[in-house]
Amino acid sequence: MSIAISRYYTMVTIDAAGKGRGYKIQPIHRAKKFFLERFPELDYQDCISEEQEQYVQTLMLRSLWQNKLSIDTPTNVNILNDSGESICLRCYISHIRHWFSNG
Repeated sequence: MSIAISRYYTMVTIDAAGKGRGYKIQPIHRAKKFFLERFPELDYQDCISEEQEQYVQTLMLRSLWQNKLSIDTPTNVNILNDSGESICLRCYISHIRHWFSNG
């Protein structure tokens, strides 16, 4: 099974007035820029294998975890929430929510 890499930089959002069953897919330019800088080898691919997906998610989660450990005050939590990894993973999760609600 292959996974569209755009899942890491497009967000599925609720659009009750829209024509797409109440959802729309929006590109998140900051997420795309981060993703393609972090994984330049995937720049010209539309899809990735399950193994590549596991590799991407492992690197992003590891980086998030390391950033979390380096945050020493509650006021710095926004730095973590706004990180490229966090935004890309939120995009990915939005597609899973959409798939389950339409599945």
